[in-house]
Amino acid sequence: NGLLAADGVAAPLGVPALAGEPSGAVPVPVVAGAGLGDLYDVPPPPRAAVPRDELEGLRAAVLGGGDGAVGVTGAALGIHGQGGIGKTVLAAALARDVEVRRCFPDGVFWVTVGEQGDLVAAQQGLLARLGAADPGVRSAGQAAGLLRQVLAGRRCLLVVDDVWSAAAAVSFKVA
Repeated sequence: NGLLAADGVAAPLGVPALAGEPSGAVPVPVVAGAGLGDLYDVPPPPRAAVPRDELEGLRAAVLGGGDGAVGVTGAALGIHGQGGIGKTVLAAALARDVEVRRCFPDGVFWVTVGEQGDLVAAQQGLLARLGAADPGVRSAGQAAGLLRQVLAGRRCLLVVDDVWSAAAAVSFKVA
């Protein structure tokens, strides 16, 4: 599981950062399967999309193993910068990448949080897309615990976009 900005590490201005949380475990690369994971709410590419040089490095970071969390979007939480520079477009290109989708046969799930987003509602929406019955969770912590259970044993990619706080990122760190 996981494409998630969660560690609060920022890259120097103008330098895209791929921030994965450090871990003592040896990274295990993600192995591709035969089928492509379905896309759930991944935004379409813009009409004037151009190939991004950063995609290859981002793909390598996601498929190279580790603890399951790689920062992509959000101020001071991964690839960061002012609005409109293409962070979401880059993350969506990664989510749509055939090689990536082969490595996540149980699906690629996109969640948009937003500056004033309702974390519990976003988590409940993800749980519904994962086929979980309405659990009636009341807190982001409860929902994160349920997401861990529902995602256990599944090979899926979770892209959390428009993350404005570490608390929002942690709410989706369910790998």
